[in-house]
Amino acid sequence: MNVDNTSTKVSNATHADSADTATRATQDSDGNVIKNTYMKVGGSTISGNITIQNASPAMTLKTTGLTIGTNPSSNTSKYPLQLLDNNGARLYSIFKYVGTNGESSTRLYDYNHKNGGGDYIGINHNSAGNVFTYAPTPATSDNSTQIATTAFVKSVIAGMNDYVVAKSIAANGYIQFNSGLVIMWGTVA
Repeated sequence: MNVDNTSTKVSNATHADSADTATRATQDSDGNVIKNTYMKVGGSTISGNITIQNASPAMTLKTTGLTIGTNPSSNTSKYPLQLLDNNGARLYSIFKYVGTNGESSTRLYDYNHKNGGGDYIGINHNSAGNVFTYAPTPATSDNSTQIATTAFVKSVIAGMNDYVVAKSIAANGYIQFNSGLVIMWGTVA
């Protein structure tokens, strides 16, 4: 190819006669190999680290088959984000469920690394729109920073009744515990 610098005229340039004979680009403008750098629009597998900087939101996942304000025609469960181990078993996932009656649930699952079992914390809306939450219930003896569910609190309170040895619940009353502690209340005449 010859280039005349005074008129920027190009002569003897070659071109492809058809798309079949055209040479495909193999690198982007930064020299990255296209085949190993970019995901195909239809989906692909990426290995290595993905870094997303200075983006808001950092990542958006769009799911098909769900539209806010419209109940699905069948109960719908989606796992839009999950982390798998080398064998394809789930380590954790975010789960979305929407029922035909409008109830919905969003759950964060964690799977036990040793046996694959697991549990979740969740935020749920019933068909009337009331919100309730779910978390695993700790053992009654637990005094850690785990979430104290309603079932845990009721169990602890029910266990306290085992320690009451006598009581008189009245305007002038008392509770006596097996340790000897007596709590009294009332009015003085």
